Amino acid sequence: MMKKFTFLIALVLSVFALQAQYSLSWDGAALGDTVTIQGDPADEEMIFNAILTNNGDDADTIKITRRRIYQLENTIHYFCWGACFSPNNPDSVFMPEAFLVIEAGASSDEFAFVAHYTPNDEVGTSMFEYTFYNKNDRDEKVVVVAKFVTTPDGVLDQLMANAHISDLYPNPATSYVSINYDLPAQVETASVKIMNILGSVVKNEVMNKNASNLRVDVSDLTNGVYFYSVIINNEVYKTKKLVVK
Repeated sequence: MMKKFTFLIALVLSVFALQAQYSLSWDGAALGDTVTIQGDPADEEMIFNAILTNNGDDADTIKITRRRIYQLENTIHYFCWGACFSPNNPDSVFMPEAFLVIEAGASSDEFAFVAHYTPNDEVGTSMFEYTFYNKNDRDEKVVVVAKFVTTPDGVLDQLMANAHISDLYPNPATSYVSINYDLPAQVETASVKIMNILGSVVKNEVMNKNASNLRVDVSDLTNGVYFYSVIINNEVYKTKKLVVK
């Protein structure tokens, strides 16, 4: 029993060490899994910066993958890591060849990673996932989701202050998922979008304003992990994970 317990402790510590291999920060503060960048639809550009620190004992070659979770039409997005890449690359998942070598205990330059976003007067939320990983061991990584939010004066927050929208259930799901809701009269459009891990929309269902429940058939989806977003007046109200099995 003691050997099993000791092994379990060692396993937990090794997993923790793996997760802590790299960390992201900005302006001296550690970044969480999700970062929200607030702006106005009329802003010329919104910028997200992050500094990557190599907490390991060896120099590592760090590459990046960008996954488009959801992007508003007419907006422009591009990012830089070792090089800058063309705006609005059509691939849902973009894996450039560029890399940076980060020495043990060192950090990337202040502007080594920069994500640029131009809202072009569009109101709503665009979301992108960035994964920084070791070229020689893709399990050594750190992931952050950037939410570029353009909502004048917090209009959506005010609109939904007294609304009720449940999460999708059951989750995990096998044949269907449901969502309960009570929408304010001011809501013009509402829908649920389900996306695969590549960011492609596989389900897009309208929430009837005169109803209080929506049921979505997921029996035709391949088992795996998906993400779903509740869209209110063309803005992403919330995004969460959905498992189909």
